[in-house]
Amino acid sequence: MGMDESPAKELTAFSLRQVLPKSDKPYLHMRIHEGVFYIENVAAASYQMNQFGGPGGVGELWLSAADKAYFPAGFKVDVRPADRAVYIGTLRYRRNEFFQFTKRDVVDDYERANAEFRKKFGSRYALRKSLAALVNDGK
Repeated sequence: MGMDESPAKELTAFSLRQVLPKSDKPYLHMRIHEGVFYIENVAAASYQMNQFGGPGGVGELWLSAADKAYFPAGFKVDVRPADRAVYIGTLRYRRNEFFQFTKRDVVDDYERANAEFRKKFGSRYALRKSLAALVNDGK
């Protein structure tokens, strides 16, 4: 995830919530290594991004002592059982001065991300491109 324009320069937590089939333990907390979020042995199911965050709080990005910005989901990603690594794009949110969302989009920078991935992990794994898709966009 690109954090260049964000007040928090590092994400340190990322979790998923299993949507279908229903589960009594739906939350999965991902591991982080050198900026890559990953998880092992995930059951075939439908998941939503539950929360992510960095210094200042999990799931929230502290902008000042009095204000915080919440990141809604609203994205879906096609993750297949055989996937070892999936590129979802850079999720970009825009807010106005009242913290209302004015725009959200997915930036495709797969070529750069894949080059970084290969540099870190070599050819041991393939990084499959599956851009996050906007859902409930009202369009």
